[in-house]
Amino acid sequence: MELNCTRGTAKLKAGELQVAFAGEKTLTLGARQTTGGVANPMNFDHAAHRTVLKDFIRAVQGGTTPAVTGQSALRVQQVIEAIMTSSKTGAAVDLQASAMIA
Repeated sequence: MELNCTRGTAKLKAGELQVAFAGEKTLTLGARQTTGGVANPMNFDHAAHRTVLKDFIRAVQGGTTPAVTGQSALRVQQVIEAIMTSSKTGAAVDLQASAMIA
């Protein structure tokens, strides 16, 4: 997956994320994986999702704000929708112009 944005580019390939900031440095996060989502999209580590769910349960039980709020989760979902739309149409999706990200 590759995202080309105004201030940089992010490429996710086999578990390794490369982020290139426009006119600046490049970051590499994660590590290449030989198994996982390529052959089977559901074959990935669920640890991050478990952590978010545990935090949400803790917040509900304790009456506090979870680390991941509904608003931040909605923004991520809107980016996912934009990626899917771009993939289907082959056209760029401007998140700001479409008022998807508030």
